[in-house]
Amino acid sequence: MPTVKELIKDIDERMPNRFSDGTKIRWMNTFQKQIFRKLNIPGVYSFNTIADIGVYKLPDSCSMDLIEEVIYEEIRLPFKSLQQDATGTFYYTIAGQMGIYPRPEKDDELVTVFYRIRPKILTEDEMEHEIPEITEDYHELLILHVLITIAKAREDADLANAYTYDLEELILNLQMDLIEREPEYVHTRDTLGARYAEEDEW
Repeated sequence: MPTVKELIKDIDERMPNRFSDGTKIRWMNTFQKQIFRKLNIPGVYSFNTIADIGVYKLPDSCSMDLIEEVIYEEIRLPFKSLQQDATGTFYYTIAGQMGIYPRPEKDDELVTVFYRIRPKILTEDEMEHEIPEITEDYHELLILHVLITIAKAREDADLANAYTYDLEELILNLQMDLIEREPEYVHTRDTLGARYAEEDEW
């Protein structure tokens, strides 16, 4: 997959410019956050329980405050604090990890966590190794956004409009892909009558 450095090389080849790599990376970071927030791109992480183990580590991209739902063997678990009355089955957080109460009694029971993705901040120092979190098929979104920003800075309206058209078309493709993929990660939640946030207008 292309690294940030390779994306910047692509930008510079299409439109030579004097903006620093750090500035272009900052524009990428801003736009990538907007994409994840406005299109409500979901993160899904599944794991199997281990008997008598109640606490589990989640991916770095899933901090506890970003969890939307936890499904345990097709049952939606509510969130409770350990300071609350510990009745029923629920999930809790402790030391940056997720716990299930009571502790699972069996191995290999499926737990699925749905969460909002907070994309990692890309940096100039790591540009040779870092890869944007948005799927590779849509790295072009970041490239187009930077090209539009450069074109606007040059007051080249025609070029900015041309790239904006390409950007909007690619965003529409991403929205359609998300709709097509929806059964992969919302079927269980839909069965449970969960409600979802509507997409903001772009």
